[in-house]
Amino acid sequence: MRRRPRGRTTSVSPHNRGSSSSSSRSRSSSSSASSESSYSEGESSTGGSSGEEERCSRPRRGRGAAPVRGTATATGRTSRVDIEEACGALCTKYGEPQRSAENVDPLDSLVLTILSQNTTDVNSSRAFASLRKLFPTWDAVAKAPQGEIEAAIRCGGLATRKAASIQEAIAEARRQFGEPPTLRPLCQMSSEEATSVLTGMKGVGPKTAACVLMFSMNRDVFPVDTHVHRNISSPYINGFF
Repeated sequence: MRRRPRGRTTSVSPHNRGSSSSSSRSRSSSSSASSESSYSEGESSTGGSSGEEERCSRPRRGRGAAPVRGTATATGRTSRVDIEEACGALCTKYGEPQRSAENVDPLDSLVLTILSQNTTDVNSSRAFASLRKLFPTWDAVAKAPQGEIEAAIRCGGLATRKAASIQEAIAEARRQFGEPPTLRPLCQMSSEEATSVLTGMKGVGPKTAACVLMFSMNRDVFPVDTHVHRNISSPYINGFF
C-alpha cells in the first residue's frame, strides 16, 4: 500500500479547475489594478505623498505594475511655476546668462555648423580652420573645384556631402544678397523669415538654422538635434513638460 506524502496537499477536481483559474486571474487582475492605482496617484512606498517624494518617484518595472509616464506632481505634470522657480534657483546660484557682445558672422556660423554635422567639435573646428587657411574668402570657396574643398575639410568627415552643401549655401547667399557672399541681411529679418531662407539651402535643416540664429543673431531659439529630441521624448522626461 502506498503511503500518503506528508504535508498539506491540494487537489483540484476536473469540475473546479475552471473556477480555480478564474480565481487566479481575478487575484492577478486585482493586484495589477492595485499597483496601477498606487503609481498613478504618485504615492511613495511608505504611504507618504510629499512633493519631494513625488518629484523623485519612478514607476516600478515589474509584473503587475502599469506602464506610466514620469510624474512630477500628483497630476503627472509640472506647472509653469515649478519651471520658473527652477530657473530662478539656477540664476541665483550661477547668475543671469549673458549674451555675447561679439556675434559670429552668419555665413561663418552656417559653414561651421554644416561642418559639425555627424562629427565632434574638435574635428569640425579643424576642418573649418583648414578651409579658411586654404581659401581666405567665401567667394574663393564658392569658385574652387569641389574636390579641393573636400580635401580641405576631410578631417571633419563626410567631406563630399559637406563640400557640396557649403558651396551651395555660398551660391545661394550670393543670389539673394549679392557680392561679396554674405548672410548679414538675415539679422534684419524676423526669426521665421531667416529660418525660411536658411532651410531653403541644400543641407540646411531646422537645427542648423537655429544654430545660426542663436550664435550669430542672439535670437531666442533652441537647436534640437537627434540626441536632444530622443531625450525629451523619453516617457520619463515627457511627463515633466
